Amino acid sequence: MNQKKSILAGCYYTYFIVGAMSLVIGAVLPSLMEKCALNYTEGGLLLSAHSIGFLICSTLTGVIAEFVGRKRTVVFISILIPVALFGLAFTKNPGWLFVFLLFTGFGRGVVNNTNNVTVSTLANGDAGPVNILHSFFAVGGCLAPVIVAIFLKFNLGFEAALIALALLSIIAIVVYLMIDIDSVQTLKQADKKEKKKLDSSFLKNPDFYLVFGIMLFYLCSETAINGWLTAYLKDTGRMAPEIAPLMVSLMWLVMIIGRLVVAGISHKIHVYKMLLILSVGAAMVYGLFTFTQNLILIPVLILCIGLFLAGIYPTSVSALNRIVDFSAYGMGLAMGGAGVGSIVMPAITGYVAQNVAMTAGMLCIWVTVILMLVCAILVFLRNQKRKKSE
Repeated sequence: MNQKKSILAGCYYTYFIVGAMSLVIGAVLPSLMEKCALNYTEGGLLLSAHSIGFLICSTLTGVIAEFVGRKRTVVFISILIPVALFGLAFTKNPGWLFVFLLFTGFGRGVVNNTNNVTVSTLANGDAGPVNILHSFFAVGGCLAPVIVAIFLKFNLGFEAALIALALLSIIAIVVYLMIDIDSVQTLKQADKKEKKKLDSSFLKNPDFYLVFGIMLFYLCSETAINGWLTAYLKDTGRMAPEIAPLMVSLMWLVMIIGRLVVAGISHKIHVYKMLLILSVGAAMVYGLFTFTQNLILIPVLILCIGLFLAGIYPTSVSALNRIVDFSAYGMGLAMGGAGVGSIVMPAITGYVAQNVAMTAGMLCIWVTVILMLVCAILVFLRNQKRKKSE
């Protein structure tokens, strides 16, 4: 029991750090673009660099971990996180910015795969602990823009915030060295009396592709919103430059609450019904957000966006882990594939913002939210049909 608690605590802390790292990128993006004289299209490519790293590592982590163990995999690759953060703080070269943001994606990918599979396996597929895990990600995501805003307010520079986060990420590596995450996979295999093999039978299950679709379009939406919300609010004059970064923190503050609420009610509502409810709400409020110019309504809608987006990814992870039968390979394949959305959507948003208008770029994100809703509807209807036939 103590071992289980220590593993969970370690996963929660390291996911908190990754949440802060992931969201600090969007918060410092305007400063990085200003320092290197980059336009919206180039800024979108920087965001895509992070997502490319996330895609590569999310896909490969599951396969590598099957053979060399999760601990060795996550410790070795996550070293790139502090390297990247220190690099972002000091470089003025756009090429190196791309490389360092690629490294942050590698770090996020390995931690994302490792922690989600580990916690979901310990919870035996229960969505509650996974939502709590993602609440820690949200706490990190909530605090990061606030810290950046404070550093900028006192003229300390965004570089100091990146350095502070780099030091905390080194502690995360030490935490991984102290916990025995490999034992989780070993115990699971012992219970199932299986050998290490790459089981791909889940690829024949349509539910896999629908839940994968939810994850794909969620990451399209979340990554683009996180990356461009600050610039959108600032450049369109909807918010003052010093206030705009705080809106991202506001959204993630609500996401913390939302994920804890979903964790608390996950035993009462089926995962597919939960995904449908959250997707309907997200599509409605984001649509209103893109069309409103009311300065009072904008913060309220940002709160609502965070509330409805909160439980979608962790609940999808829980559902998918059961579909792939707790396979690190299956989870890695899905998370890596879904990471394509993180690469494509920020770049599309930046390109449209540069060539049409920033508002048009943000409107493109609504399309991905609607596609996520379509997948949620289809998987819910399949589950209802299956229940009736039983």
